[in-house]
Parts: sequence; structure tokens; C-alpha cells
Amino acid sequence: MQKDMQSNLFDASAGGRIGVLPNNVLAKVNSSAIRAANRALVLRALFPRETKSRAEIARETGLTRVTTSEVVATLIEDGLVLETGVRDSGNRGKKGISLRIDPDSRHMVVIDLSQPDAIVGAVTNLIGQVVYRKEEPFRFDKSLETDTVVNMIEMLVDAATSPVLAVGIASPGVVSDSGVVIRSTSLGWSNVDIAHIVRQRFPVHVYVHNDANGAALAEEQFGGGGSDLIVIHVARGLGAGVMVNNQLVHGSNYSGGEIGHVVIRPDGKTCRCGKRGCLETCVSSSVIDQCMAEDPARRRDILHEAGVMMGNALSMPVGMLDIPRVVFYGPSSIVNDTFIGAVGATINDAVVTGFRTKVNVSISRLGDDIVVKGETAAILRNELGI
Repeated sequence: MQKDMQSNLFDASAGGRIGVLPNNVLAKVNSSAIRAANRALVLRALFPRETKSRAEIARETGLTRVTTSEVVATLIEDGLVLETGVRDSGNRGKKGISLRIDPDSRHMVVIDLSQPDAIVGAVTNLIGQVVYRKEEPFRFDKSLETDTVVNMIEMLVDAATSPVLAVGIASPGVVSDSGVVIRSTSLGWSNVDIAHIVRQRFPVHVYVHNDANGAALAEEQFGGGGSDLIVIHVARGLGAGVMVNNQLVHGSNYSGGEIGHVVIRPDGKTCRCGKRGCLETCVSSSVIDQCMAEDPARRRDILHEAGVMMGNALSMPVGMLDIPRVVFYGPSSIVNDTFIGAVGATINDAVVTGFRTKVNVSISRLGDDIVVKGETAAILRNELGI
């Protein structure tokens, strides 16, 4: 809250106002925020592999040439941006100097806990490339020890050849915005503050997200997914990352996207959550695999029926939020053309009208590293504003 360059400070836990921000302090805060915003504008103009001059960046961002030059100077000093030579624009006058992001000026350490039989760790760079990867086999029928995660991070930090910008962890289940895994049946975790545990060992920022939310960030940043989309992970359970207006939807209980435990058959099978007929009891990878193993002659029909159930479950949120794109990732034996075709046809039959265009339902092209890339995108968004 601001008035006459002053700001009241509030602390909800203290029950009200605790102070007033002085003019000079507020000016410094505003100045710092503006500098950070300007840096982000320049980095976004160059991300991921763009080569541009200062003049081109100024025109694209709306910054003045003086401000652009000042920002670029700090980015070069920090090692984030490189000058790559004289740029020939084809016009008369002074030739500009080409600039680009130095992808390996910083590295990020990322952990993916969502895979079915392994803990996946990676070192990534500023344009989302995996420069080092490590997998540790793990049986998820037992609780995961946090020391296992910390030890993996330590190995990855040692493997990084550039300063580590931050650590990102993707976990299945319900994750708070402070990095607490509130509940993860797959990991056997309940209220595990993994961010705090990791932060005690490594002097960098630590970000923790639900794995499907990370995948949504990956599609937006590296997959051309747009600012409004739903990303679905078909695995032992089902998870969804929902992005509206370029912002993840977390929900008041951090359960945004927990589509797997929406009841679609009240008289159906008992779910591990205690309810009956959850979507997960009909369309998870383990259920579909079991059905196809028991009746291989009906493989195509089983996938089509699963796709129709998934499409029916998604039609309401897609229609309500006017989502133009739905992306799936998971095992190729399930997330294939038959399944996707049934999902897409079911959703579009339910939501398309004279003023509502067709929804694009597709398989992610980011492959097995979609979650790794998602946590990379989360770090870039939080640390550099990209």
C-alpha cells in the first residue's frame, strides 16, 4: 500500500500494522524492483538463443537506449550476457554489437521425484539444456529418505562446472508455495519441509513444485504452450498442472490440478485416498496396463475408453476456464494417438460452440525430461524473471 511515497507494513500473524516504510527506503525498494524488471526484460528479449544489438533490444522492450546500455553492462559484468561481434543490420551508420545469453554462465541443479522407478537428477543451463544427468534406482513402495535427495543434490553440485543459480525439486503430491511436501503417497511423505532441509546444506535458493505444475512451466517456456493450458501426467496416479494467464493455479489448499481424486464413478473401485470411483482408479497407468494385460485383444478399445473418461473429466475445467490447449505426458504405451484422439474428441464434443474454437489436445514433445525442464523454467522465472 503506497501513499505519498510511504508504505504501511502489515504482519498478519501479529494482527495488524507494525510500521511505516520511510520514503528513502521505499525509493530504494522501488529502484531495486525497477532494475530487476529491466534486467528481466532484456534477458527475455535474448532468451533462449536470440542474438540482438542494444538498439534492437531497446526497440523491442520499450526501454530507452541509455537504460538498455546500463542494463546490458550489468548483465555482461555478471557474466550472463556475451558480446559476440559486430552486427550488420544492412543500414548505414554505426554498426551494433551482437549480444546473446551465455547459457553456461550459470547452472541449475534439478531433482525429479516423479519417475516410476528412479530418482532423476540433472544439471541444466540457462537455456534448459541438460549438461549432466544422473539416475538412482529406487523402489517407491517404501518411504523416500530425505538424505537420499540431499546426497543426490550434493553429487550434482559437484558435477556443475559453473556457479549454481538455485536448486529445484519436483515432487508428486501436494506441495506448498514454501516448499513443504504436504502429502505425497508415492514418496511416503507428510509435511516434509524438503526446501528447508536442502537449504540447510546448500547456500542457494531452493524451489519445490508439484511435478505436473513443473511440467506446465516447461510447456509454457520450452514447448510453446502459451499462457493458458493444462498439462496432464498419466502415471501411477494422475496429476495436472493448470496455467491461466501465464500463472500456475495452486488453489487455496495447494491442490490445484489434483484431478486424479475427482469421483467419476460413485459405485466404482475404492481408491487409495479412501473414496470410491476416483478418476485415478479408471485411468492411471497401472490400471490401464493391467486391463490391457488381461485382455490384449481389446488393447485399442481399452485405450479409447480410458481417453473418453479422461475427456469427460477434463471437459468442465477446460470449458469453464476457456483453455485452448491440453498436453499429456506419460508412458508411450498409453499416451499415444488412440488415447489422445479419444480425449480430444470427447472434450471438443462437449465444449466447442459457435464462439468457442477447437481445443488442441496433444502429446508433449519435451520427452522424458519435461519435469527437469519444468523445474529449470521455475528457477529461471523466480531468479531471473525469464
